[in-house]
Amino acid sequence: LVSELVSSSEHTQHLKWVLGKLREHKYFARLWKCHFYKRELEYLGHIVGNNGLKVDPKKVTAVQEWPVPQDVGQVRSFLGLANYFRRFLENYSTIVAPLTALTRKGWAWEWTSECQQAFEEVKRRLTSAPVLVLPDPGSSSSLSPPTAISTTKDLAKSWLFRGHLQVLFEVPAYS
Repeated sequence: LVSELVSSSEHTQHLKWVLGKLREHKYFARLWKCHFYKRELEYLGHIVGNNGLKVDPKKVTAVQEWPVPQDVGQVRSFLGLANYFRRFLENYSTIVAPLTALTRKGWAWEWTSECQQAFEEVKRRLTSAPVLVLPDPGSSSSLSPPTAISTTKDLAKSWLFRGHLQVLFEVPAYS
């Protein structure tokens, strides 16, 4: 369970309510698995915090140290990891197209310069991935359909996540 930390007192109230509901329904939380009053936490390969959602540095290190694939299985493994973080990589499918082609049935294995370039580009972009944040409803920079969405690219960027995390926008790391 993850709870937003607005203020210490509100968080304490919310925490009491959540723990009460767990107890009421006979669910139990192991104390050693609980983290309270955190500004950031690791969650499903991401770092979630006040500043937004970013790639876990441990995953970035794994990508940086990934050796050049020697066969289709290794390409699939790399693409599997990279695909998990595709929301952080603009034009992901275009970048990985040479690598994806290698995984097609009946395709001859040939590691070309395009494959090497795609491999290096994914690694480079993941190591400098943007932080994704929820839009500020009061900000004029938030997209508001339909006027601000003029292209398919704008539409795709405005709906990077759906459901629990709602709409996330790409924000440069320097801002």
